[in-house]
Amino acid sequence: MMKNHFLPLALAGLFLMASACQENSSQTTPPSTPTEQAASAPSPAPSSTPSSNATPGPKSAVFRGLTVQPFNYGGHIYMGIRQRVPFADIQPVYGTNMNVVFNVCYANELQMDDIPTALFYEYDEVAGEADMAAVIGVKAGKEVGQGVKMISLPAGVPALKIDYYGNYRGIADAHYAMNDYLKANGLVQNRELPAIEEYVTSPAQEPDPEKRLTRLIYFHH
Repeated sequence: MMKNHFLPLALAGLFLMASACQENSSQTTPPSTPTEQAASAPSPAPSSTPSSNATPGPKSAVFRGLTVQPFNYGGHIYMGIRQRVPFADIQPVYGTNMNVVFNVCYANELQMDDIPTALFYEYDEVAGEADMAAVIGVKAGKEVGQGVKMISLPAGVPALKIDYYGNYRGIADAHYAMNDYLKANGLVQNRELPAIEEYVTSPAQEPDPEKRLTRLIYFHH
């Protein structure tokens, strides 16, 4: 049974969902209607990638025109909703879940980092579904209910990142570049931890899709 962690081909358009949610998160009051949500201006989005130093082993390298950078992950706390989702439902489910997450975090006065993020634990082509979580980074998490859970990723784990600039429909190249780097360096993806996509730049911040930033993070052994 083939299960992939690096084939996001069914996810085209997910970035647009995340970007809409990113705009919602910058509001000073909870969103009330989709029209009001879309009209709200986003705050500048800082990177949620923890500050870290490059690992002493593998070096940065270019694969498929993208620079893969090794670093030691600094740990992160998220609030989000995790579930198995059929490929065909990923976009609407992600968008719905992110709105719930933002509103619940706001209602519970949690300090968010304003970067909509997806955690992919499994991408099962045979079953046609992904085990994924729609999340937002927070300074400190807590139990809040409504299906929103705290998800903590540990510090000190070797990781790789790619800053992918361009239309999200081309994000598959970044996942394939990660896989190429792992193979070239004799590394194995750490499947106990999720692959991370951070949707750093929204369409409202950057109208040119070729200049928008999606940050991809893989953990490895």
